[in-house]
Amino acid sequence: MGGLEKEATIHVGKRGLSAMVIVPRLACSIFYFHRKFRQIEPDSGRVKTCKKQDVICNLFIEHKGQEMKTKFSHVNIISNSWKKLADFYISVFDCKPKPPERNLSGDWVDNLTDLSNTEINGVHLILPGYDTEGPTLEIFEYNKNIINAGKNINLEGFGHIAFAVENVEQKLNLLLENGGSAVGKLIDAKIEGVGKISVVYARDPEGNIIEIQKWE
Repeated sequence: MGGLEKEATIHVGKRGLSAMVIVPRLACSIFYFHRKFRQIEPDSGRVKTCKKQDVICNLFIEHKGQEMKTKFSHVNIISNSWKKLADFYISVFDCKPKPPERNLSGDWVDNLTDLSNTEINGVHLILPGYDTEGPTLEIFEYNKNIINAGKNINLEGFGHIAFAVENVEQKLNLLLENGGSAVGKLIDAKIEGVGKISVVYARDPEGNIIEIQKWE
């Protein structure tokens, strides 16, 4: 059935040539029994006989009508020492490594990045509050990094990442002990229509900006 086989779960029945193909995203079931294709109608639960070409056609039409789901995947930081920076986020913000480590090179990497003779090393970190299926912090190091001297709080483009914590001051102190630095002062403020927040902007050891916050 085109490319749908890879997305289907096949269960082999106990009576002869019987199999059920369940395609979760299409909410329908097709099975082959007594040399005929049969389909379970999702609304009524009734079984009807159908031709193979009709099955393929119907699945294709339904598949085409499905909207592609989108979810957030990861944030990437380019580091000058990816292992040290990964250790910082593990020690300070309770991130966890998600194996395997990445060691990327070859023509496909050059074509992807539009660079020549590229080598990328790094790791994905599971963010606090998420499991292995959640978004990650991707820390990469290129064999030829370009130094970014303009990591200012108001620089256009991606600005910072934020962590919600139980105690902002304690987390800031832990950050400072692990080679980070503060950008401004720790502030307690009330944002109308949102709530009360304790918040501070800080930097990791490579100057990337982090917001540490607690809402009440």
